[in-house]
Amino acid sequence: MMLMSTRDDQIEEIMRFVAKHKESQATRAVFGRILGRYDMEVGGESLRELRDGLDKASDEEVESLYYMVR
Repeated sequence: MMLMSTRDDQIEEIMRFVAKHKESQATRAVFGRILGRYDMEVGGESLRELRDGLDKASDEEVESLYYMVR
């Protein structure tokens, strides 16, 4: 089975969404699922932590979050 986009593309799309929609429920869900905190303020440091967390997350988790923010 071929994914519609690569893992790196999915991570980039998640990061773009989170940076653009800082207050959305989907952004809070992404932070909650990756970093365990649903109330994080979106900024430079939290975005770096999120990126690191996404890089370490399973392919299934990344794909799930990707489809949530699309």
